[in-house]
Amino acid sequence: MTTNCFFVYGTLRPGESRWPAIYQALAGDPKPAYLESSAMFNMGSYPAIVVDPIMYHGCKVVGDLVEIQPDMLPSIIRYLDSIEGYNPASRESSLYLRNLQKVMTNNGSVSAWVYCAGAYIQRIINGGGSRIQSGDWKRR
Repeated sequence: MTTNCFFVYGTLRPGESRWPAIYQALAGDPKPAYLESSAMFNMGSYPAIVVDPIMYHGCKVVGDLVEIQPDMLPSIIRYLDSIEGYNPASRESSLYLRNLQKVMTNNGSVSAWVYCAGAYIQRIINGGGSRIQSGDWKRR
């Protein structure tokens, strides 16, 4: 299964530092969205999220659902994988993992790509990472 939708929750959100990198590839306006059973952590100049239905039941991360123009999707995926430190051939050594997740919008749920913390970042978080209680990078 594939999709041209991404859930962005940190520096890729509208108005944030990496927004200009994806803005021109959008197929429409970003839509407010959230990811259930997840928590956000402050990694300094960027966030990381962990999805865990047991540990973070009832919690959510706030972000935006963006749809990428189909003809631009391959180049956007390569670019985002690069900046997120994701290597599909070596998930265990990737900083972030690109996973399909169910994201909630005002119109219901949508499957979208989400970059979640990989093993290395999860070790940092487990060692005392600073959780963003609001789940919203813009309200940190």
